[in-house]
Amino acid sequence: MQALLGQGTINQEQTNSLLTKLINAQAAITEGNLKEAYNKITAFTNEIQALMTGGVLTTEEGDPLLDAANLLLQSLKIGGGF
Repeated sequence: MQALLGQGTINQEQTNSLLTKLINAQAAITEGNLKEAYNKITAFTNEIQALMTGGVLTTEEGDPLLDAANLLLQSLKIGGGF
């Protein structure tokens, strides 16, 4: 996110929103609340998709973020048994 902010691709508000979702997901994992972490990562992917649809992020910028988030979602599903 910081690189996208530094390049002027996303603004500070967008950066903060995305990072907050990731920080909250990490906190939920630390607390053992995998479903909550899953929900936070899902919200992150929804926001990335919205930024892509809105033309803020290109496919080249957004797809790697979505790929990483989707891998994490798969791991959470397996680890959380849901």
